[in-house]
Amino acid sequence: MENMNKNKTSILEMNYNEARNFLLKSNNYFDLNLPKYFDLDYLIESATKILSTSDIDKKTHILKGKRSQTSNVNYIIQTNKTNSSYRPITLIHPYLYVDMINCLTSEDNWSTFTNRFKYLNNISIDNIICSSIPFSIRNQKNKDIKPDSKDFALNFWENIEQETIKNSLKYKQLLKLDISNFYSSIYTHTIPWGHTW
Repeated sequence: MENMNKNKTSILEMNYNEARNFLLKSNNYFDLNLPKYFDLDYLIESATKILSTSDIDKKTHILKGKRSQTSNVNYIIQTNKTNSSYRPITLIHPYLYVDMINCLTSEDNWSTFTNRFKYLNNISIDNIICSSIPFSIRNQKNKDIKPDSKDFALNFWENIEQETIKNSLKYKQLLKLDISNFYSSIYTHTIPWGHTW
């Protein structure tokens, strides 16, 4: 009954301002459970206050040189994957995160991004389902509320579990792939270089 009073909105249905506000929430910046004394709201709010909606290059006192040379400014957190292996999780520098969100959610870029996604979705609709698209939740008063574990579980149940059951009637085989130790086996420093700033 509780979820009946909530309205789920995909990030792709948001305009550029709504998407920017959504992505600048601390739970979208970093969604792993951290102890309460980690105040990520403060980090994002401070970076947003300093950068506003401008490009980081216009704030020369923040960053010197190319962004591709700043991979050492991020914070790496090692989490247990198994008893004998760890998964590195990167907490991106808040200035770089806000700058990335400003770039992505500029009016022109957001329009290009969402139009491209819609185009690709239309040509692959029968073959590929993307169930990991971020979403916001609004209550009956149309106020944004932070999605909780129930919301994510319901989203998983609707978009993955139900699709799996539906497809099990159509197909006889299921192939499940998992690349063992994928992130620890790739040279992750090259990921930020994907976009030469």
